[in-house]
Amino acid sequence: ADQPHSWTAITDVAATVLAAGDQQVAWGRAWHVPSAPPRTQREAIGDLCSVAGVAPVTVRTVPSLLLRGLGVVNPMMRELGEVLYQFQRPFVLDASATTRELGVTATEWEQTLRTVIDSYRSEKVAV
Repeated sequence: ADQPHSWTAITDVAATVLAAGDQQVAWGRAWHVPSAPPRTQREAIGDLCSVAGVAPVTVRTVPSLLLRGLGVVNPMMRELGEVLYQFQRPFVLDASATTRELGVTATEWEQTLRTVIDSYRSEKVAV
């Protein structure tokens, strides 16, 4: 919960794909998507609560052995086990080449959070 992590807006993924596909010089090369400055899970969830205007929540970690055990019976937990490496050590992207060469920049962090919150709030949830 306290490792820095690069969080990426889905619109920035799309912008990077479009820019890379539109410029022949970009073809045949991997490009990192510009992302907001790194935040820990604890910070990201706190930011999300703040922007949503809700009370902060307690963030706890779950032992990786438990996640892997749950993965035996739950496909979602199995997939989480596959990406644990992203949360056990810093997982920070350097997309400076993408910004410099393709002109793509990251969406402001608070705007990304507002977009996510608005998306969830507009969903019709059956109770």
